[in-house]
Amino acid sequence: MPGIVVHYPDGRTEQQPLASGSYTIGREPGCEIVIGDQSISRRHARVVEGDFGDHFIEDHESKNGTYVNGRRISRHRLRDRDRVTLGAVDLIYRTQGVGDAHVTQVVLADPPSTLNAASFASSSRQLVLSQQRLELLYGLSERLTRLRNRNELLEDVMDICFETLRFERGLIALKPQRGSDPEWPVVRNLQADGSGRLTISRSLVNRAMDHGERCIINDPAIDMVDPTMSMAEYHIRSAMCVPILYRDEILGVIYGDRVRTSTTYQQDDVDFLAGLARQLSVGLVNARLLAEHEEKLHLENEIALARRIQTDLYPHEPLDTETVYVTGTNRPGRQVSGDYFDVVPLDDGRIAVVMADVVGKGVAAALLTANLQAAVRVTLPLGLTLPEMVERWNRLIHANTDVTKFITALIGILDPARNRFEYVAAGHFPPFLIEPGGAVRELPVERGLPLGIDPTEIYVAKTAEIPPRAMLFLYTDGVTEALCTDDTLYGSDRFVAVLQRHAGAEPAALVAAVEQSVADFVGDAPQSDDITLMVIQNK
Repeated sequence: MPGIVVHYPDGRTEQQPLASGSYTIGREPGCEIVIGDQSISRRHARVVEGDFGDHFIEDHESKNGTYVNGRRISRHRLRDRDRVTLGAVDLIYRTQGVGDAHVTQVVLADPPSTLNAASFASSSRQLVLSQQRLELLYGLSERLTRLRNRNELLEDVMDICFETLRFERGLIALKPQRGSDPEWPVVRNLQADGSGRLTISRSLVNRAMDHGERCIINDPAIDMVDPTMSMAEYHIRSAMCVPILYRDEILGVIYGDRVRTSTTYQQDDVDFLAGLARQLSVGLVNARLLAEHEEKLHLENEIALARRIQTDLYPHEPLDTETVYVTGTNRPGRQVSGDYFDVVPLDDGRIAVVMADVVGKGVAAALLTANLQAAVRVTLPLGLTLPEMVERWNRLIHANTDVTKFITALIGILDPARNRFEYVAAGHFPPFLIEPGGAVRELPVERGLPLGIDPTEIYVAKTAEIPPRAMLFLYTDGVTEALCTDDTLYGSDRFVAVLQRHAGAEPAALVAAVEQSVADFVGDAPQSDDITLMVIQNK
């Protein structure tokens, strides 16, 4: 029966026989062929039966278009092996063989017969090939080793086996990276029993899969039961099974047989199949590298999206009012940051500021910063005191994380009308006060435990006078703990010295001076932690 084989980006395949009529393809549950991939439109394309039993593919005004063998089409008459691409999914059209085997499970089991008819050769025995076969292998090298989808490669190899070795039936098994059961991505012209199970010889496969031996079975006797008889209810005239070898690693096996043709396989045939399998092994490794590269790109895209989302949590631009100016910056140590800073104008004219640092770096830390940001924005309008707010955040973080995850934080509220700054430190560094005359000093704190360690922790607020034109400098430990190439710490002394040298600068210039000082100190060493800086100026 004609049909299509759906190849998903993650390596999964599905077979869909095509009877008479038309088949709409898309994500929508009402489609005859439902493909669960977001790159597919709800009703992407349609396969229509022609007047002579052939099939046409028609685009259904899809968003990403319909492609056949790399060319965009609106309608196309399908030919055997045409590759139809819908978004990130490939569909291979087959004029026959789809749905005939109905194989849902391949089982390894030894029938009661023996392997007396089989001839085995170890992997150490050299391949002996004719000049014609060597030239054919050389010509196939580029075709089999270029980068492409794994299942497309395996189907191509089976095509070559059918063309050059006159396979009448065949399969390819791959060794699992995890687990114990082989994977059977290609099963061609082999029929299962009524249960959907296909049983093949354990000894035959294991000799190739576990020991790297290649095997020929020739059985000219009419009534002799072949050891692979369990593969189908036929007498097998001739069969071969070889390992897919990559250096010293066995990746899987290729099996093929004849059930109608009386011509038997020779040693040159099995050696050619073994040579073909070795070419395939390079292609499989390349396909694995391609899949890993695509997965890496996908992960990088996901992380880039996470970074954009996280950046939206930070203030988009400096806050500049008649009474205050606030600016800040965040430079993640990895693609996403475990630091968080925020500026929230309150209805009564006061300004709330938050500086926080999640233990660790990367995605897990970034998720916690989002959790804290939500808590900050929800609790600030409730009219709670600073200690009450911080205690509520502490209980929330403790309830949502394990004991290894915690957050140091400093929250403060600047009241410009009263030149007053009230603040609470939860395990975080005290802010620096830079006075108009250039003096730099660290504000005293009652430093409580970081958020998430002890849900019963009591926090105490402190208050400081902030004269007009004075600035508050908040930061995370990515500044003082920055490392140069010889693992020397940047340290507090260098940090304070920069603040003193640039005490008369505008807030944005002061932030830039600290960033440049850290960058000059670190040099070519990689950034060891997230760096977040914030300056609040009381106008």
